[in-house]
Amino acid sequence: MCEKLQLPRIRLPQPITISGIGNTTTIVEHETSVTIFSRVSPFTLKSSMLILPSITMKLPQFSVDVREWSIPKHVDLADPMFAITGSIDMILGAAHFFRVLRYGRISLGIDLPLIQNTEFGWVVSGECTVENHDNQDPRSCQFSNSCTIDELVNRFWQLEEVQKTKGWSPSERFCEEHFLKNTTRNSDGRYVVLLPKREELLLQLDDNWFNATRRFYALERSLTRDPEKKAMYQKFIHEYLALGHM
Repeated sequence: MCEKLQLPRIRLPQPITISGIGNTTTIVEHETSVTIFSRVSPFTLKSSMLILPSITMKLPQFSVDVREWSIPKHVDLADPMFAITGSIDMILGAAHFFRVLRYGRISLGIDLPLIQNTEFGWVVSGECTVENHDNQDPRSCQFSNSCTIDELVNRFWQLEEVQKTKGWSPSERFCEEHFLKNTTRNSDGRYVVLLPKREELLLQLDDNWFNATRRFYALERSLTRDPEKKAMYQKFIHEYLALGHM
């Protein structure tokens, strides 16, 4: 990628050792500065990149047929060719991970991955059941570490600190799961979420037809006594209907 873009190489003051799974190591002597632009949002990211002869094997290890996957039409994939085996151009460090994440996650179904919204578009991640004609094990793992000793010690103490975060309550978890499973996007680009309901509580609700009817007639009588207020109320209701809110 560095050669393809003709980026200037900057020699490091001293070589950096990058370690990975199985204690494999790579010596890096050069870096370059880049500005990454998103093609789906105004997001940009400036970063220094270490230059390696190769990053990892081609991923995915074999192409996957995703024609039957129900990927929503409004989803703008970060990599539309994600299911076809290809080379990896670069890896963003963990320092940038949470900066590129955006709110939004959709499950594609049972035995299929999730899609997560990011500043670069939606990315596909997770397990899926596919037919492998080569009888190869599709599992792979990528991990690298280029930190100095000081940085590692600092991270250790950060991990050891007690986090004062409160876990989700059952109601909060229910709302989160409901949003992820029942969110769609209409032709206008608006997100639409089904109203949540607790099935186990529906039987505890009383019959409120009488109270609702009585309040409706009371509202009608109040509006009849105030024509100006009635006209404003009717205008509001017609506008609400026209917008498709009810």
